[in-house]
Amino acid sequence: MTRWGILATIGLLLISFLSMTMVAFSLSGYSFILSAVLLMGLLGCTALGVGGISHAKAWGWSFITLISLIIILYSYFVYMVEGTFDSLFTLLSSSIILFMVALINFRLASENRPRGKKPRVQVYGSLDKMEPLSDIKTASSSQKPVSKTFTPGKYVSSKFASTYHIARCEWANNIKKGNRVWFATDTEAKKAGMKPHSCIG
Repeated sequence: MTRWGILATIGLLLISFLSMTMVAFSLSGYSFILSAVLLMGLLGCTALGVGGISHAKAWGWSFITLISLIIILYSYFVYMVEGTFDSLFTLLSSSIILFMVALINFRLASENRPRGKKPRVQVYGSLDKMEPLSDIKTASSSQKPVSKTFTPGKYVSSKFASTYHIARCEWANNIKKGNRVWFATDTEAKKAGMKPHSCIG
């Protein structure tokens, strides 16, 4: 629906601005100058609005809704001051349809907007700095539970992994402090069901 809404909006904007240009050139004096200034301002706002809707932002649709409302009011004032002519009817009808399309899409974009904060995801610069995924998958509930200790030792592991590292290993540096499990000796780590990483010679 949003893709078709964008296409319909762009088509209606083209019709509205072409009609508004024709209306402006039918005027004279201050009416023409004010219409030309308004047209330029609306074109700038339209560029911002279209940029917003192309990135699926609800505020982009609110921009287009406001622009269509301004064009409707402009058509009314031109009719009151100058009377009616052909381009004015096209301008008014296209801006009313544009207003309805923009309003519907604004409601849809607001309803589809995610609520609350997005979950934080830690992205590593390269894959070799991540803990091996296979090690995490192989750690099962059948293994002995690893007791968590905060006393730094010679070897360290993640409570979610099944391998242990020497404390100065690059992999060990990527384990969060809250997930670290320390072992004083190699034997102690093996007794806990851990396997040595390649960093342990």
